[in-house]
Amino acid sequence: MLSGGIFNVLGDYFFVFTRDIGIYGAGLATAIGSAISFIVMLTHFADRKNTLRLVKPEKLPGKLREISVTELLVALYAAWVMRRETAALGSVRA
Repeated sequence: MLSGGIFNVLGDYFFVFTRDIGIYGAGLATAIGSAISFIVMLTHFADRKNTLRLVKPEKLPGKLREISVTELLVALYAAWVMRRETAALGSVRA
């Protein structure tokens, strides 16, 4: 994690100021920093001494369906509340 964060800071300076890429350069530095952190953390699984194993979860479609339905209901409720509160305020003209 530290290596990716350090690259992000140095990459921001390099891409934004030195290369004059702007916000695209900041995003690029962030993406590369995240990739570096991911690769560093992924090396943990190559070590034979690790105790953490990657496994395929059981009943994945059912779990995904449960999460999706719950999130859908929360989003619909939030939209309903916003619509109700906006209607209560009436129309606002500039």
